Amino acid sequence: MPILRCCHELYKSFYEYSKCFPKKDKHNIANRCENIILDIIELILLAINDKTQRKLLILEKISAKLNTLRMFIRLIKELKIISLTKYIILQSKIDEIGIKLGIWIKNAQKQSL
Repeated sequence: MPILRCCHELYKSFYEYSKCFPKKDKHNIANRCENIILDIIELILLAINDKTQRKLLILEKISAKLNTLRMFIRLIKELKIISLTKYIILQSKIDEIGIKLGIWIKNAQKQSL
């Protein structure tokens, strides 16, 4: 599934960038972001396999986590933990996931009617 591939790429990029984080940031915001990305991947897998009305709730939860991740990545940039270039790469991957998620949510809403 394309959204899963995008999340996979996002995780790999973030993982590589976080290797350069100062130690205190690795154990705080980097771990939090990494866990959110992993949560998103888990929820996507759950939504892919869900055939009930619960799917829309799962997709909305993914959307909320994605918005939280956006804020944390922006904060990391503002604190100058990552460069503007790395920030743009991460945000573009997050935006791509958001677009795919938005389409998925719209399709799920149509199916639930």
